[in-house]
Amino acid sequence: MTLRPNPLESKDAHSLLLQAGFPLLYLSGQWNEVMDRDKYKAWLYNVYIMNSANQGIYLWGDVGAGKSSIAGLMALFLKRYFYGEILFTGCSEMIAEIYSRKDSPSNRYKECQVLVLDDLGKEYHHEYGVSRLHEVIEYRYSRLLTTIVTSNLSQLDLIEKAKRTNTEGLWKSMADRLRDEKWMKTRKVSGMSKRVCL
Repeated sequence: MTLRPNPLESKDAHSLLLQAGFPLLYLSGQWNEVMDRDKYKAWLYNVYIMNSANQGIYLWGDVGAGKSSIAGLMALFLKRYFYGEILFTGCSEMIAEIYSRKDSPSNRYKECQVLVLDDLGKEYHHEYGVSRLHEVIEYRYSRLLTTIVTSNLSQLDLIEKAKRTNTEGLWKSMADRLRDEKWMKTRKVSGMSKRVCL
């Protein structure tokens, strides 16, 4: 991604991400609400300013811990300071879109500068869908493209979850790539659910 000569105003970056399909809910977070925020900011700085860190981050933890909101804060930072396409998709949503169309929409997920891949591991384990997901991850891994992944499961948990399906090999291959420190930094997001429930 190319550094902007002048950073965008936050509201302008917010507007551009909404136009690109980023959910409003995940763009409403604030850094002061994030535990260990300095570590996430350090990763952004090292990747994009210093060019000295791996090009992906795998955020996993309990439901409602704030993983998607952290991904949103990262996307806002990147949109403010850099030119480049940032896409957000839920894994189930991406697979459904790829499955319903014949013209390979997976290419836009494979080739964008930054992909936020939300809720990995919740999708239906249909072999066609998982193979398309594997295709996207493999493409981005082999080119070390920036990918922000959120999941309720660790990379090893992904394999365990898939053992009772006919897609275990694909999941094992994906999890192995998502653990590779040349590409992906792993961070557990701890804490109780931040969602307001009555």
